[in-house]
Amino acid sequence: MSTQNEARPASTNPGPGIGLVLGAGGVLGACWSIGALRALETVGRWDPRLCDAIVGTSSGAVISAMLSCGISARELDANQRHPNEGDLAEHGFNCANPLLLRSPRSFPGLASPRLLAQCLTNPLGAPLMHWCAALAPCGRGSLESLRELVKHIAGPHSAGSPLSVVATDYDSGRREVFHLGADEELPLAEAVVASCSVPGLFPPVTIEGRRYVDGAVGSSTNADALLDEDVDTAIVVAPMAANSLDRPLSPLTHAERLVRRRITDRLTAEVTELEEAGISTTVLAPTAEDLAAIGVNAFNCTRRLSVMDTALRTTTQQLEAQPPRVRIS
Repeated sequence: MSTQNEARPASTNPGPGIGLVLGAGGVLGACWSIGALRALETVGRWDPRLCDAIVGTSSGAVISAMLSCGISARELDANQRHPNEGDLAEHGFNCANPLLLRSPRSFPGLASPRLLAQCLTNPLGAPLMHWCAALAPCGRGSLESLRELVKHIAGPHSAGSPLSVVATDYDSGRREVFHLGADEELPLAEAVVASCSVPGLFPPVTIEGRRYVDGAVGSSTNADALLDEDVDTAIVVAPMAANSLDRPLSPLTHAERLVRRRITDRLTAEVTELEEAGISTTVLAPTAEDLAAIGVNAFNCTRRLSVMDTALRTTTQQLEAQPPRVRIS
């Protein structure tokens, strides 16, 4: 099977356009997002590469980079179903291997004493994820294969859409939105790896003297970054949020649902900002059926095809109930 890159269709929108947000979610979150993008292609009859702006966070940044460089959702889907075939597999894109995490042990000691000191100055006001990132040791995992993959994809292809990749400044906790294409000096691969560098698992990435980690430390979606783009429609793919929540009996699963509820609340606030700014917003998020397929371990790669198939079905239902205002491809 060949997965040669298809030509990216050109946007013909004469005015404010469509913004696509791809949120964080680990390996299974990425697979869920691919299923949702396939639903947009098949049911919504809209090519995600047609968007006028993309915001990607963590695993969503990986998919965003590929879409921006011309890789279609159909190719991403095919690659996960046949992970050992095609051009993408040759360069390491295979969700059956969770970003080739190697040596998951961590170095002793805190990776960001400055962020911890900042949290201690306002212990009640500091966000929970800032505390988690501040207390995490320095990870020893490697994302080198991901870096090489993005270099390979971006090499012969320039970014087709204005692409924003979100990371977190590891010393201040502030969100950093890297506008790829606007800054020709910033390699796409470095921004994507920074956005994926989960504190405690992977070491921070240094860019222009600043250390950056996973963009999901502040928000799993960062949908409000579209406020700085010239769009009037937004499609938000949010694998860490929830369209509906079940009532699990397992304490571990119950804790996971509480985290999802907080993430969903944050996303709701971001969507409110977009709507108040006049941006019509469609949110695609996991249903209770999806949550059962995903489980509590976002790196359980044996579930990836089940998660993709379930996402295709449930997001199809969501799109039929609330069709986004997009140009038909």
